[in-house]
Amino acid sequence: MSTENNSSSCCNSGFIPLTLLAVSLLIVFIWQLSNISSQRVALQNLIQSQQQAVQQSRQVQAGLEKLVNDLLDLSQSGDEDAKAIVTKYGIARQGGTAAVAPSPAK
Repeated sequence: MSTENNSSSCCNSGFIPLTLLAVSLLIVFIWQLSNISSQRVALQNLIQSQQQAVQQSRQVQAGLEKLVNDLLDLSQSGDEDAKAIVTKYGIARQGGTAAVAPSPAK
């Protein structure tokens, strides 16, 4: 009788640690998947906000280019104040777009 109890406890003793190991690995994998999912959502939000910032900067750049081109047109039509601003900041057209020369170091 005692040998039968030893053989059945030997069989059960190997099953419990393997079950615990499998359950713990499953928990770790689920935790990793949830982390990856939350990081993916955060990255998508970041990309979307950066795209909005780029779009907004392009709109600002287009507005500034229009303003500078209008200033250049005004200075060419003979407006003295516009000519003074263009010469003071070294504004000129280069290849169809207006460019501002860097101001000299003081």
